[in-house]
Amino acid sequence: MAKLRDIVSFLNRELRLGRFDEDSINGVQFKGSADVSTVSFAVDACLDAFEKAKGELLIVHHGLFWKKSMPIKIDAMWKKRFDTLKRKRLSLYAAHLPLDAHPRLGNNAEMARRLGVKNLRLFAAYGGIKCGLAGELPVALPLRVLAKRVEKAVGGKARVFAFGKARVRRVGLVTGGGGFGVLDAKCGDVLVTGEFGHSKYHFAKEKGVNVIAAGHYKTEKLGLEALESVLREKFGVKTEFVESPTGL
Repeated sequence: MAKLRDIVSFLNRELRLGRFDEDSINGVQFKGSADVSTVSFAVDACLDAFEKAKGELLIVHHGLFWKKSMPIKIDAMWKKRFDTLKRKRLSLYAAHLPLDAHPRLGNNAEMARRLGVKNLRLFAAYGGIKCGLAGELPVALPLRVLAKRVEKAVGGKARVFAFGKARVRRVGLVTGGGGFGVLDAKCGDVLVTGEFGHSKYHFAKEKGVNVIAAGHYKTEKLGLEALESVLREKFGVKTEFVESPTGL
């Protein structure tokens, strides 16, 4: 059994929440039980995740509260969400850009580790904050081979947009809705992302940058999975990953 305050203090320090002035209101968004025996993880703060969670603390990448959406109008949907958190005494902790940009536990860092991308450096600013990672593979690979590695890394299918070199070595990593990464000159031969939006299609094509899009949801599980093992070891708590897939 661990104390909520100790886990939160560790997360705030490790994820360096104070460095990120962004839209997401990171940190504790709802406070429940003071004691934690099981920590649940989910990509999104949603009713489905709240109902499925068996822990006393739920850590998510996309929280409930965003500055641009405040103040919230409490309708039936929001009331049901809050009532569920209150009934279960379930604390909610959100980490958006802090989990994207973390050099060891971040979504992009974990993707780099699984793909074998080295010599990492920050690139691709979101809201003025660089959160992507650019690096190199040990040797150049056929684009389709790298795409298969991405699929293995996330456990799902990826779409390939072959706009550039048939063999790639320089890789840009921006998980989630990271299509904006193609606008950064440091992106390299290929951008590995989650969602590749319509608005960035022609930029990538005209710049000759390949894109591998493996899904917003799938690519943003990675940092949470890395954090899961850290909390198990440090606090001796049980952990679980709560699946609420969007297919996007």
